[in-house]
Amino acid sequence: MSDEGLPFWYTVCLILDEITHYQQLYLEPILSIIGFFANIVHLLILIRKPLRIFTIYLFLMGISICDLCRLTSCIIESLRFYYDSYQLSILAEKCIPPRSYLLSFILLYSDALSKISQKLSVWLGVTMAMLRFLAVKYPMNRRVQTLINSNYGARVVLLICLLQLPFWIIDFLQYEIIEYELWTIATDCPNYYNNSTQVVYFQNFRMIVNATVRTIQGLLVTAIPSIMLVVATGMLIYQLKRIKKVTVLRSSHGNNSHEKSTKLVITVTISFIISTVPTGVWYLIEYKAFNYGTIVLIVDEISAFCELFAIANGTVHFLLCLFLCSQYRKSYKELFGCGGP
Repeated sequence: MSDEGLPFWYTVCLILDEITHYQQLYLEPILSIIGFFANIVHLLILIRKPLRIFTIYLFLMGISICDLCRLTSCIIESLRFYYDSYQLSILAEKCIPPRSYLLSFILLYSDALSKISQKLSVWLGVTMAMLRFLAVKYPMNRRVQTLINSNYGARVVLLICLLQLPFWIIDFLQYEIIEYELWTIATDCPNYYNNSTQVVYFQNFRMIVNATVRTIQGLLVTAIPSIMLVVATGMLIYQLKRIKKVTVLRSSHGNNSHEKSTKLVITVTISFIISTVPTGVWYLIEYKAFNYGTIVLIVDEISAFCELFAIANGTVHFLLCLFLCSQYRKSYKELFGCGGP
């Protein structure tokens, strides 16, 4: 990058920083709160007996739990931001005491849980799309059709969690909270009392695995599922169109029900593509442009903006199921007493 272009890119970076600031200040907290309550309702509907006997709803239940973890983390982070802003509005920075160990622990591991939940939800979306593709492509195959039963689906979900477990352990263990120094309050602070001191805690990154393992982890939990998500969704759309051509002269309630379930899976996986693929692309650009500091800053800001898509994705699943699935609507009405079937 030439020196003549630096002022332009610096200006772009400042504009993006201003946008992401308002995004984190207003949009993300509002969306997170709405999504949190929407997912509680979503989960209450999914655990009802008429739905939980089907694999597709079992996967949606797992995705909903992941969304709840991620949105809870976003709410915690927003509360921290607002509390820090409030303290700065009433006290000088030198008068603000450091965070307690408990608060440092909650902030650190809620963020780790958020990242783990996001990765797991993508894998659940990929697997759900692949299973639905097999069920649609081989409707007469007994072995494939047994996967529609929730008992088999539960085993698949458990297997996915077990395969992800080593990477979860790495994510949790690579950070630690250590005592950094002692903080002493200034004597001219309004909240001064008896030369009080507090421990300043620091979040320390530990390199517990080498670069090769981290690369493998990045491929397995980020790159590969993103690619598979696009491929599985494309295959499912193609198979649905192919079946429509074959059965254009036949119309039955059962076929219509299967078609709607397939459309629901396609819509959910497309929402995952919108929320995850852009982030992966920007991370790849950042990796390639590591030596260009200004570009890295811009990519960081764009990646932060893409976080909004991930939060929105966790918010819309309730609405997608409500509009696209008659079984789900029926359970919703029964749960809230909104009328008959």
